Amino acid sequence: MWSSCTASLSLIAANAARIGPDRSSSYADEGTEAHNLAEKLLTGQITEDDVPEQFAPVLEYVRACRTLIHRWDGEVFIEAKVPLFYLLSETGTVDFCIVTNDRVIIRDLKYGAGQFVDATDNQQLAIYAMSFIRDNDVTFGFADEDIVDIGIIQPRYAGEETERNWTLTVGELRKFCEPIAEAAKAILRGWDDAEYAAKYLVFRPSYDACFWCKASRAGICKAKNESLNALKPGLLDGFDTETANVIEMELVEQVQAIETRTVTDAQIVAIIRHSKLMESIIESAKAYANDRANAGNPLPGMKRVEGKQGNRAWSDEVLAAQMVRESAIKDAAFETKLKSPTQVLKLLKDGGFKAAIPSFETIVQRAPGKPVAVMLEDPRPELTSPLEGFDDSKPTEQDGS
Repeated sequence: MWSSCTASLSLIAANAARIGPDRSSSYADEGTEAHNLAEKLLTGQITEDDVPEQFAPVLEYVRACRTLIHRWDGEVFIEAKVPLFYLLSETGTVDFCIVTNDRVIIRDLKYGAGQFVDATDNQQLAIYAMSFIRDNDVTFGFADEDIVDIGIIQPRYAGEETERNWTLTVGELRKFCEPIAEAAKAILRGWDDAEYAAKYLVFRPSYDACFWCKASRAGICKAKNESLNALKPGLLDGFDTETANVIEMELVEQVQAIETRTVTDAQIVAIIRHSKLMESIIESAKAYANDRANAGNPLPGMKRVEGKQGNRAWSDEVLAAQMVRESAIKDAAFETKLKSPTQVLKLLKDGGFKAAIPSFETIVQRAPGKPVAVMLEDPRPELTSPLEGFDDSKPTEQDGS
């Protein structure tokens, strides 16, 4: 958010009363508790037996950190608060770090299960790593050629490796963070100079930037909501030429021939590129409307009603089971089902039976992923064309034609 949408901070400050204070969520509280347990385990305050069952995935992160401690001879930092290199009055937390003679090893616990987080080119981790290096430079004297090994451990995310790494040098990390520092310098100047802010700070709505923005979450950012124009008939022309991902569209009435009233290929690609942002806009608007309604002040044209009821569930499962056993449908009402390969392999891993995993993996199959169109910058390798290898010459009698 700081490095791309430089006007967002001024917008947040100017609308603090309307945005209101930060509110926690069950997901945030769960992540906080996971980090607290990890810290207590790594500092010896509790043992693995003290970890509640629902937080068992934390053990994977803790064991990975302990392996690093045994492997590398260095100074260990756990949940280290560091001043952000571009705004020293604010701090970030480095979950785990080891400093050796020639490297900095950082591991970050991501406890969320729903959103994949990659390590490579991760600005948040780069900021924390750079802030740690800056804050401890006098003590360790980091050299530009020293290695920075940054890793994300996401033990609850299914379908990918739970640990992803990004390795670079201190010099490369400094260069990566230069645009962030320059953007921060402009933002801080804009706070004290309204004329400068109006002239040089810009709104650049994007899924990643808006994800962290309080004004975006409150649903009041006009720049973000204007990107919805892409969905309106006749307002797609601005998608053909984008500058630095800024959506600039003029609402101009045009009389066009019927045959030209189609969406171009370039516009389709642009809509897909911005689809996450559009989904985020809609969700933010719904959240804002719900908050207003639940506070007794619904938006004009809206009202508060009971939503969809939850799934049917037994109020007393023990009694329900007893009643079913005494009924004529007892044989059909119960089922025993083998857990999925992922669940079984995890049980083997967590239970200390890793040696058995290769045998089980020989009877595991996985359907290939369905081909899907993505942007060119996606890191996955491109599939060959479905027609590649077919002869496009005229069919012969031997072809059965």
